[in-house]
Amino acid sequence: MMEMHRVVLAHDSRLLRGMLKHVIDKAPGLEVVDEISDLRLLLSTVEKKHPHWAIVSLSRDGRVPEIADRVLDRCSSVNILAVTIDGSLAKIKRVARREQILGHLSLEKLISVLVENGVGSESDSEPSP
Repeated sequence: MMEMHRVVLAHDSRLLRGMLKHVIDKAPGLEVVDEISDLRLLLSTVEKKHPHWAIVSLSRDGRVPEIADRVLDRCSSVNILAVTIDGSLAKIKRVARREQILGHLSLEKLISVLVENGVGSESDSEPSP
């Protein structure tokens, strides 16, 4: 039996959260365990739901929300995927690893990243600021 990768959707855009939920619900091996619109609830949600992934908004200037670092400090098993509203840029943050920049994120690449735990080449990465 395939391991289910649990996902919390915490993107600012309700439209994008809905689209991501629809795509993830249809993908084998993935399940959305919660959706939140207020990032202040992200840490408590991650602590309760124990997801593999939390998908959050990436600012237009490419910054991952500060809450991501607090979540990673307390919940080292979660991965943070930050995505711009148009999907033109995505970044992965994890404990003790460099921030991985994914560039444009197609739906196919999104599913691949979530199922394969973001495994990618080091050429896709750059040091965190």
